[in-house]
Parts: sequence; structure tokens; C-alpha cells
Amino acid sequence: MNQPEEADYAELREEIVRAVRKLCPRWLASRAEDLVQVAMVKILELRQRREQNQELSSFYLKRVAYSALVDEIRRLERRRESPLENEDGEPL
Repeated sequence: MNQPEEADYAELREEIVRAVRKLCPRWLASRAEDLVQVAMVKILELRQRREQNQELSSFYLKRVAYSALVDEIRRLERRRESPLENEDGEPL
């Protein structure tokens, strides 16, 4: 089994970076690098399960980036804090 070249990973990462840039809303831009990392982990896990020489389509890579973005938005929504005071400053 051939080990993937470092250049292959760099090229794959660049494709993911481009996909995340296209999909990521401005309000989430500060987390773009995290999204790239999550997408890369998903892709590398897939490559370990499959034959390593198999090419992944650009559509699939965009789908993984989109999935990472949706997961992050959902995670942020779950973590959204509820206020401890009402609008008048009174404790709830």
C-alpha cells in the first residue's frame, strides 16, 4: 500500500479551504480554520477505510465542508446561553 504523499494532503487541504471559504457565512469566518480541520479529519478517516489511491470528487469535498459547517452551526445553537436577567435587569 502506497503512503499518500504530503503534497496530496496539501492539495486536498487547499480544496477544502476553498470550499469552506465559499460556504462559510461572515459571522462564522473566525471559525473557518476549525471547519477546515473538521472536514480534513472526516476525509482522512474516509481514506483510511477506502483504498487510499481513490480520488474524491470536488462535489464530495464540498459536501464534507458543508456538513462540517452545518454541524458547527448546530453546535453553536446548542451552546447559546440563556440570559440570567430579563430586559429590565431583574433576575429571572
